[in-house]
Amino acid sequence: MTKQNEKDRASARRLQLLPAPTWRFLRMNELALPDVPLQSAEELTQTFTKSTSEASAEKPFRVCLHYAGDVAEEKKLSFYIKEGAEATVILDASSAKETAGSLSVSTRIEADAGASFTLVVVSRFAGEANVLHRISAALSDNARMQLICLHLGERNFCGDCRVLLSGENSAFTSDVAYLLSESDKLTMNYVVEHRGKKSVSQLRTSGVLRGHAEKLFCGTIDFQNGCAGAKGDETEDVLLMDEDVVCRTIPVILCKEEDVVGNHGATIGRLDEKLLFYMQARGMSQEAVYETLARARLEAVINKIPDKETRERLLLPSSEASAAQGTNDTPAMQAT
Repeated sequence: MTKQNEKDRASARRLQLLPAPTWRFLRMNELALPDVPLQSAEELTQTFTKSTSEASAEKPFRVCLHYAGDVAEEKKLSFYIKEGAEATVILDASSAKETAGSLSVSTRIEADAGASFTLVVVSRFAGEANVLHRISAALSDNARMQLICLHLGERNFCGDCRVLLSGENSAFTSDVAYLLSESDKLTMNYVVEHRGKKSVSQLRTSGVLRGHAEKLFCGTIDFQNGCAGAKGDETEDVLLMDEDVVCRTIPVILCKEEDVVGNHGATIGRLDEKLLFYMQARGMSQEAVYETLARARLEAVINKIPDKETRERLLLPSSEASAAQGTNDTPAMQAT
């Protein structure tokens, strides 16, 4: 193997998280990926047009991915939303507890002028497999995209989302919620590049960490030359329920254009003592208070899901939700 091939292979095993690197000792610039060869990709392509689109909020297009056993697989999903069309896609991805190996899912979105697209991702990877989910999106003039992500226990998961707002008045909104416990590890990298005039982005993240869970969130809003009048906001709210959790957050705003507005903020910590005392004084135990507020963070995002069936299933108690979801012991990709 030549030195160049070795260099290319080593580069393929690294995921660049930040467009502008920070201090190396923070270990937030890149993420090492498992060096495992993946089987040939299974692909799904769906095009939505204004005249034929049936994937509305009332009747979304559904994709179900489920894995078990030793896996080394890659899936590719592509969604094209033509001019003026509206579509909603529900992506439900999960794995059994005994799952091991590596998984890669790539989701590509292209929204033409005036298109509106909602992507709901429900992710529950309980096994030991390393999972990488890449989302890439390009939005034209007046196109709109809403991304709703729920991470309900991720053993080794990395989500990489990159959005290009190339069109004038294009808009991207993400609402992400996560509930991590035991030894869960979740890495989230969101990069929104503003190129269109008056483009708008909002990144909202809320989560709960307990046990020995680890979370890394990198959120970048990148204002490029020519995006005059653009606005970008990113916020994160994290509830720490145990002392041994690891919570790392790095919000980044890059600016090459003068007439823009960018804001970022994060609230990370344990429950306010005054609020805890207030609720305990009304008969709630400390554990019940934390569980109630943890659930409230998830439900705030769940209630934004436009599909009633998905929303009601996720609002069920965990045991009932598992029964409603059903089980599947073989790898599968189903679309309806």
